[in-house]
Amino acid sequence: MGKIVCIGSLNVDIAFFVENFAGIDGEQIILNREVYSGGQAGNIAAGLGTLGKEAYFFGNIGEDDYTSLLLRDFEASNVNYSFAKRKQGANNYLCAIIDRQGRRQIYAYNDINFTEKDFPEKLYENTSFMIFASIIKEEAIEIYTQIAKKAKQGGTKIVLDPGNIFARLGIEKLRPLLEQCDYFLPSLTEVDLLVGGMNNIQFLREIVPTLVVKKGGEGAQLFSKEQEYSLPAKKVNAVDTTGAGDCFAAAFVACLDEGKSLQEALNFAVHAGTLSVIKKGARSMPSLREIEAFMR
Repeated sequence: MGKIVCIGSLNVDIAFFVENFAGIDGEQIILNREVYSGGQAGNIAAGLGTLGKEAYFFGNIGEDDYTSLLLRDFEASNVNYSFAKRKQGANNYLCAIIDRQGRRQIYAYNDINFTEKDFPEKLYENTSFMIFASIIKEEAIEIYTQIAKKAKQGGTKIVLDPGNIFARLGIEKLRPLLEQCDYFLPSLTEVDLLVGGMNNIQFLREIVPTLVVKKGGEGAQLFSKEQEYSLPAKKVNAVDTTGAGDCFAAAFVACLDEGKSLQEALNFAVHAGTLSVIKKGARSMPSLREIEAFMR
């Protein structure tokens, strides 16, 4: 076990809760508005910290009225953000529209200002896992690939959770980074974007040693060189699915960091992700005790 470094975005999430989504030129009443800390990499780091791991965040932190909220939430989750690159101006933002069934529409604003040269040498040292999450930046794949190559030289395991943003780039643009990965954690929607669906999953299996497809309320499916394993999710009443995939990723890597098997990690991650959707907000990682109780 060592450091687990999460690289990517930190957002201010502004969530609007509605009865139903509005169609084009339609209108719906907003039932409630809430503001949370978010961002894929920030969420995964917070989830790892909540589970007692040595979690680090690398990405941008801005300067605005929400900065104190973002830092306070990191501190509450025991995330080390001391190596993050500060930038002048606003933090990154995400607007989420969430209906009564917990489904969501997301609109993101990212102003990413870092390169591989900004990544601190200290974060390469004694790092067991490095988790890359999507960012909106033209050179993102090149930057991430350079960091991943250097990290692998020191024995660090590389994890990629692509998000829709990276998945839309297509498999060929993503290939240089995929070739560095030990674990790839796309959602079912992201598999569709990358290779046109599960019928073409072999194209991803040929590149990545371990592939885990997150299927939301249906559970997850794991593919490795040695095995293929599916696990359904328990049924719950979803309130907000935002960040459920990030909880899954954090729980999966946390188990691997403790030397657990792939099946054990998948089981823990599916239960953690499922339990997270009964709360509002992207930072809804349940505690270890809550997950273990839910698994019984």
